[in-house]
This record gives sequence, C-alpha cells and structure tokens, in this order.
Amino acid sequence: MRLPCGVAFDELTAREHLLENPEFWLKVLRNTRSQVMPPPGKPAPTEEEQLALEQWIKTGAFGLDPERPDPGRVTISHMNRTEYRNTIRDLIGVDVDVDVALLPDDVGYGFDNIGDVLSISPIRMERFIEAAIDVVNILGAPPAPPPPDVPALEDA
Repeated sequence: MRLPCGVAFDELTAREHLLENPEFWLKVLRNTRSQVMPPPGKPAPTEEEQLALEQWIKTGAFGLDPERPDPGRVTISHMNRTEYRNTIRDLIGVDVDVDVALLPDDVGYGFDNIGDVLSISPIRMERFIEAAIDVVNILGAPPAPPPPDVPALEDA
C-alpha cells in the first residue's frame, strides 16, 4: 500500500531495495520527522524509536560513519576581481584597477564567486602576482625578487 507521502514499505521485496535506495530513505526520514508517517490511525514511534530509526537511516542506509565524517570535495578557489579590489583597498588603501590588472572572472549559474567555477590557470595566477607587485610598487616598497623558475612536470 503506497502512502500519500509516496513511501510503501510493503513494496520493498529485496535487500537491495532497502539499502541501495537513498532517495527512499531520505523520504522516510523527512516523513517520520514531520509526522506524516505512519499514516493516521497507526501507532507512531516513540521518541526513542524515532531517534533509533534516524540513526539507522544515517548509518545503515546512507552509510555515514560518525567516527569518520566525509566533508565531501573541497574546492580550492580564489577571490574574484571585485573581492580582490575591495580586499586590497580595505587592507592597504590602494585602489587597483582590476579590469586592467586581472583577467575577467569565470561565471557560473549567474555568479562569479562560486569556488567550483573560479578556475586558477597559470596565466591567471601570473596576473594576480603582477597585480600584487604593482600594488607594492605604488606603496614605494622595494620590489621582491622574481620567483625562481619552476621546472615543468613531465607527463607520466
């Protein structure tokens, strides 16, 4: 019997259906938390039973290990041009013309500050370094020595 919330335990006939269907268990978790499940007229789980069910869903169905949490993929990102200009201005009082100094920002989903979208190519890194050197020169500080040449990595 399919419940109005879209979950039907009696349709689960094999172990694979139970453990290899995270979308199903997410529905169960949401529906039991919001008390849509069980259906009206059926006994609801006690608070202790609800906590045990939630814990099992998280560890058994979703495979989460509370001892070894996985934060997911971490994206290395950089400041976009506006963030760079504002940071330099706020820290040392120099207004950098980022439209000239830096390459245009990548845009994804209508935003230019999403870490997964902001790539850091070698030319982009060079432009950030050049902009930083320009800022130091504006301040009148002696220029830093150029970075040493880094040998190219051989393709494996």
